[in-house]
Amino acid sequence: MRYLFIFIYLSLALLAYSQESTSPQIVQGFVQNTEKAGIAGANVFIDGSYDGATTDRNGHFSFSSSQKDSILLQVTAMGFLAKSIWLQIPLSESLIITLIEDQHIIPEVVVKAGEFRIGNQANAALSALDIVSTAGSMGNIIAALQTLPGAQVAGENGRLMVRGGDPHETQTYINGIRVGQPYTISGNNLPVRGRFSPMLFQGTNFSTGAYSAEFGNALSSILNLKTSPEPEDAKTDLSVSALGLAAGHTSRKGKTSVSINTNYISLKPFTKVFSQNIDWTHPYEQWSGEAVVRQRSEKHALNVYASFAGERVGFRDYQVDFGRDVEIHVQSNNLYTNASYTRYLPNNWKWDLGLGAGYMQRTSTVDTLQIPNKTTDLHIKNKWSKSVNNTFRYFFGLDYFFQNYLEKVSFGSFTTPKYGFTNHLAAGYGELSYRIFPKWYLDAGMRYTLNTQAVSFFDPRAALSFQLDKQQTASLSYGIFHQQPTEEVQKFQPDLPWQKANHLILQYSYAAVGKQLRLELFHKSYAQLVRFERADPNIAQAYNTDGNGSVNGLDVFWRDNLSIRNLQYWISYSWTHARKWERDYAFAVQPPYVAEHYGSLVAKYWISSIRSQVGITNAITAGRPYHDPNQTGYVQEFTKPINTLSINWSYLITPQKIIHIAVSNVLGNEPIYGYQYAQNRNTAGIFDRQAMMPTAKRFVFVGFFWTISRNKKDNQLDNL
Repeated sequence: MRYLFIFIYLSLALLAYSQESTSPQIVQGFVQNTEKAGIAGANVFIDGSYDGATTDRNGHFSFSSSQKDSILLQVTAMGFLAKSIWLQIPLSESLIITLIEDQHIIPEVVVKAGEFRIGNQANAALSALDIVSTAGSMGNIIAALQTLPGAQVAGENGRLMVRGGDPHETQTYINGIRVGQPYTISGNNLPVRGRFSPMLFQGTNFSTGAYSAEFGNALSSILNLKTSPEPEDAKTDLSVSALGLAAGHTSRKGKTSVSINTNYISLKPFTKVFSQNIDWTHPYEQWSGEAVVRQRSEKHALNVYASFAGERVGFRDYQVDFGRDVEIHVQSNNLYTNASYTRYLPNNWKWDLGLGAGYMQRTSTVDTLQIPNKTTDLHIKNKWSKSVNNTFRYFFGLDYFFQNYLEKVSFGSFTTPKYGFTNHLAAGYGELSYRIFPKWYLDAGMRYTLNTQAVSFFDPRAALSFQLDKQQTASLSYGIFHQQPTEEVQKFQPDLPWQKANHLILQYSYAAVGKQLRLELFHKSYAQLVRFERADPNIAQAYNTDGNGSVNGLDVFWRDNLSIRNLQYWISYSWTHARKWERDYAFAVQPPYVAEHYGSLVAKYWISSIRSQVGITNAITAGRPYHDPNQTGYVQEFTKPINTLSINWSYLITPQKIIHIAVSNVLGNEPIYGYQYAQNRNTAGIFDRQAMMPTAKRFVFVGFFWTISRNKKDNQLDNL
């Protein structure tokens, strides 16, 4: 806890400085080739910041920036030499920038199979505003990502699953630093949320497979959230909603800014108004605070983030094994801090140093059974990268991970001995990008990991891309990935071998101004999956890693922001054929958490006449398999398909005052995610069962958001 107090003290010390705010300046112009024709899709940005834009179909660009004095403007476009221009802010006139074609340059971005680059990046799939304004997401990063192909979110627990992998096969990072506890608390099939606000982040790298050698310890996917090192203008944000209160303030002095936010959430008003499927004794409640320090210069960027959250939830719910209602209570305190430092060095070298630390203390109570546990996570990262010339660049680095988990169980006056595990992991990695032919690009990397049991392994990764033309790319990616068993297994048997997966992905991508199409075929094979005897892991049973499996599938994604004025939409579809022999399965089956078919339509429309944005999301998921012990055979039944329609509306009373209304599952459907069966037969010789369903048919949110700043156009539309 002393680290939190130190951080708060430093933050308050920085706040003591006088505030300095600069009005945003407009940077606009035209990017052309040597024949004076406009270049569409060129990236124009200020070096060392996230200020920038992409040229439209005619080559024009415009963006605002709070930078002042001298800036370095970078201009890149596929098939052209990059250009750097020193400018003085504010500009006296529009810019005209000419790029020279070059057949020997690696483009800033080559679309790779299995990778979605989201945010302020080329070939973006979603921006941060997309995430928070997607109907049904309720500002939850994880819920918004399920509208992308390859991603499913389990309705009964709210966790992200990628291409047939269970939720534990996806790891979350902030600025390349692992987050040990990325979700809020839960209990007995209550869905969780992502712990972090999407508007803290300016870019998101979501991998659906075959991810970079920079990351590891994930069988299926990584979600890397990137914060902006750019200091923010001074402002104050206030919000009042049916669920709670929030307040935030940002102060700025030169190139340094400090932001402090507090938030209180309670679902008690919601549970009083809308009927619930369970009896709440203490509806979900959270009180949280966060502080962010940003600093930048021409040669470095520093970002320090720290957060604290206290959570509590309690309810009575029917438990099929007990044959009665059981009272459950969960309480936790979570502390997380993340610091990243980037140094720009001579000769195109860049050095990144990162530190992430987390502490979670959680107590779960089921009737008189009490289960307290503590988790401590630490990640230290050191990465070096260099661009040798226009055809070759590379990076390499070292990782150190520490994790300690401790748990015990109390039942009345009886207390079990403490059990848990401690992990020390070290990893080294390196990767290069090379243009081997005018239209062929190679990314090749290797990751070496050494774990606590002195077991080591190499994970090669490679991607080969072919540029069909300026708008079309085909690529093939392959990689080997390892991951340690989950906490629920490690705490009983920490010396199990790591699980393994091989990825092979073939992709076609079309990217034009305002439009994007992605088609991917993938194959994933598993080995050394954890297996055990009973449905739930416990200390009394033995574990082994002789499980295996395979997943084959197709993903389709289409996005259009241009065809209809003020309308943007995207459509995604995934077919996932999974067969896995893991956990307590009798043989390889389609896991009960995987739907073979799922797709979604997301649309957003701006109505200028009434200063409003309306959104709609419709998601359809095929039925999921489950095993009915009252019938012959194994995993012989499927739940009914699920159709969920959600809407939202944001109305600008003034540029700085907004009313936001969101409703999920408007049609009031009652989805069933699966069934839980009793361990033993009843007196009639039947296994009783319990349906896994949402606690309420729909969720409704109403809020008022007010921003106070010198810039009268600042608002919280991005936070909705």
